[in-house]
Amino acid sequence: RFYEDHESLVENVLYWGRDHHNSNKLYFVQQPDKYDMFVQPEKYLISVSQPNENVDTLKSGSLRAKYNANQLRSDLIGQFFTNNNNVRVPEIEGNLFLRSDGKKVWKKYFFSLRSSGLYYCPKGKPKSTKDLICLTAFELNCVYYGFGWRKKFKAPNDYGFAIKHPQIQTKSPKHIKYLCAESQDDLKLWMTGIRIAKYGHHLLENYKQFKINVEHSNTLDDDDDGGCVNTTNNTTGDELLNK
Repeated sequence: RFYEDHESLVENVLYWGRDHHNSNKLYFVQQPDKYDMFVQPEKYLISVSQPNENVDTLKSGSLRAKYNANQLRSDLIGQFFTNNNNVRVPEIEGNLFLRSDGKKVWKKYFFSLRSSGLYYCPKGKPKSTKDLICLTAFELNCVYYGFGWRKKFKAPNDYGFAIKHPQIQTKSPKHIKYLCAESQDDLKLWMTGIRIAKYGHHLLENYKQFKINVEHSNTLDDDDDGGCVNTTNNTTGDELLNK
């Protein structure tokens, strides 16, 4: 999994324990789309029950969307990240494959993302919220990407993710929920939605700090060039994220 900028790396590594058979590793990698939810919020901040005018306008490609994109996106982010204690979770719904406990069998269910956790309907599409069952909560659990599941777990595709407590190191199906999205875009949507549900306003604060760090770095680069304009580094945080 990817650690968020506000998380304590040491505290999370301590969850691994001291088992000498533990093969966990840390990698420092670039993740260009880490804050894509703030660069292109219309792709992630969606509402099923209340269609959003800003989202529709941005996706339309109209002149209004072209010339007012920054303001529309800022308004959209503000609608979801209103304050520290009140973050709206995107209302993501759709089909996901769920691995049956203790078996290499995957079944497709209708899932719904809520602030309290990930819910699904055991039979068909729900007629009301009463038909939904909570598969797992997010408060104590983290979301992980899945790799090599086609061979290991007979997964239907390569768009897998799992939800578990970080202290669980054994691949126990009783305590780990294995899921697969239907496409790469769906995987990004679900993963981003779960991150918002779990971390809330921390993500926006992380993004703001990231932009400050980028701008500070660019300023230092300009100073090193004796005041000349640096065409390779003179970019904003949003532009860097789009590369």
